[in-house]
Amino acid sequence: MDQTLSKFALVLLIFFMGCSGDPCEDVFCGPGFCDNGICICPDGYTGSSCELLVNDSYFGKFDIVSQECDPTSIVGINGFRIQHKPGGTAYEVSIEFVGTSAGEVFGTLQDGKLESLSGEVGNTLNIEGEFIDLDRLECVFELSNFVSCNFVLLRG
Repeated sequence: MDQTLSKFALVLLIFFMGCSGDPCEDVFCGPGFCDNGICICPDGYTGSSCELLVNDSYFGKFDIVSQECDPTSIVGINGFRIQHKPGGTAYEVSIEFVGTSAGEVFGTLQDGKLESLSGEVGNTLNIEGEFIDLDRLECVFELSNFVSCNFVLLRG
């Protein structure tokens, strides 16, 4: 009798362990997917539900605190506002110029490196920069191969 009861208990245990259900049934992973109850995020996303862009911590307004330009300074730009490009991929950003010379270009921000190349033949704007930390951005700003500036920007 004890053996029969033990076998019956073992069969019940196996039955209930096998009926535990889908571990992903109630898990929302945003742009990612669920694997055994855990969200697997696509490149560029993070968080327990893939709800955060990895670049979120770099977004914001940055003020120019130092500039060295050759041959002359760029008048009217005193900072950048960096944000996610609406409808863009995880790494695409909008770089808005703050100041009297307003404008916006699009680029990429990945692993703390900012890049943008825009314009047309004879009138191009190239920005290459790197975040030293989350509050400090150092970049080179080149306009049509005749003005080049090195900027240091701090979070405003």
